[in-house]
Amino acid sequence: MITGIPLSVTYRRIATFNKVNENHLGNSLINLASGKKVRQPQDGVSDFFRAQRLSRDSNDYSRIKNDIARASAMMDVVVDTGEMVYNGIQRMKQLVDLYYDESTTEDEKRAMQSEFSSLVKQVSYTVNNTYYDGKQLVSDSRDNPLDSVNLDPRDIDKKMVISFGAEQVANVDGLILGSGYNEDIAAVNAELEKAGSYLASANAYSFGLSAQYAIAAKKADISNAVKDSITGTDSGKEIVRATNYSIQHQSSLAMLVQANLVRSSVVRLF
Repeated sequence: MITGIPLSVTYRRIATFNKVNENHLGNSLINLASGKKVRQPQDGVSDFFRAQRLSRDSNDYSRIKNDIARASAMMDVVVDTGEMVYNGIQRMKQLVDLYYDESTTEDEKRAMQSEFSSLVKQVSYTVNNTYYDGKQLVSDSRDNPLDSVNLDPRDIDKKMVISFGAEQVANVDGLILGSGYNEDIAAVNAELEKAGSYLASANAYSFGLSAQYAIAAKKADISNAVKDSITGTDSGKEIVRATNYSIQHQSSLAMLVQANLVRSSVVRLF
């Protein structure tokens, strides 16, 4: 009661109670507006720092996801290039078999030699002139990898290094048709093996990057979900809490008004 203790003490207590409720009400309204219940250390030290760590994890894996996406875009070009080279040499092999077939006429042989020479030029051009971000894609890149992608933000040594060896780089410049079946087929098969190895590695890198992208995306999503479960506001509970604080705030304001009236009456008496 206001009259049970000195008026000044009662007034200060009501004012303090009102201020506390006003702060609680403000925080609840901010929580509802922002959707966050942990925004600073005083909202819960352990939850705040755990949420900060999860936010860093999410950002780190999002960065890794973007790096993987960039490397995947390059590998799409690498795979396309590998397929063009392999398919071109595969056609050369078919031409060798057809050229030395007993049923092939001289006119057909001349046409095959022309196509073979054209394929040599096309494949050679593709090998020597396909670049991505300034790097030649079909080349010996073991000492200077095409790309190196970090896969774990907490382990810088865990990465995917994309490179190809000299034994995977086809060189068709010396291939000709008409030197003899055994010689021609052996030369073509040697380059076809290199091209096949390059293409197989390119596909393996591409599939690996796709898998790592999915892993990074999942880890980023999980970190975000856990962080939101820690910091996110339960709207229903927060509305009830804000309503209670609002009622208490209004009650304390009414009590302050009553206390002011009493104080005014006492002053007038004297």
